[in-house]
Amino acid sequence: MPPPKTKRARRSPEDPHPIRIDPGDDVNHRLIKRLLDENQRHIEAPHMKLPAMLCSPEAKRFFLRNFQPFQAHAYFVSVIARTKLPGSQVKPFEDELRDSITQGTAIIDQLMEELQHLYTARGINRPVGYDSYPMNLDISVICALGRRYLALIEKFDQALPLLNALAVQEILQSDDVSERHKAIKRATTKPSLRAREARAELQKEIERVRAARFPRPDAGQATAQGEQAAEEKLDKADIDE
Repeated sequence: MPPPKTKRARRSPEDPHPIRIDPGDDVNHRLIKRLLDENQRHIEAPHMKLPAMLCSPEAKRFFLRNFQPFQAHAYFVSVIARTKLPGSQVKPFEDELRDSITQGTAIIDQLMEELQHLYTARGINRPVGYDSYPMNLDISVICALGRRYLALIEKFDQALPLLNALAVQEILQSDDVSERHKAIKRATTKPSLRAREARAELQKEIERVRAARFPRPDAGQATAQGEQAAEEKLDKADIDE
């Protein structure tokens, strides 16, 4: 029996995530409705469409919660901040985000190699699957950091079923599974958290530079001016009487 045909979901012009949803795929519909709209951060920028497919429910939720915010922060760091600050001030932040993704990728690759070795060494020939359809995505990627982070999320998705299979077969005990799962999750989450921090730090620096370039009267001077204006108003009122 041939697999069911896919169709494109309707989307608004502001939606950068055209998502192919299989007929009857209620789980992905619910995920997208609940998570995508509330995290939508549309950015007017040139983009490249890249395909992605996520199978595990955890990876789907992680993507919908974290990818767009990460990409918005990364775009600010790598593009917008350079219009306000010298490139020499921005580059360390950009390099740190790239290194964070590289380190996360290395951690997951190492764990996947270990899990795959255990998987094949024990002769497991039954893959772990999911009842829900895969989520097929055409992602609007607007910067190199976004492309790298998307690849990291895909690796996160690929590691989860291997870990679950070893847990089902009791090749790994519960504590071992928990520790490896935490390591995979930390490796995937860290770049997102650092991107938000980097954006906040650069925004503070931009505000500092702006304040130095266009100084405002200090609080004491402003208070004195206000008191003088109040006194002049009272004097005028006395004259009018």
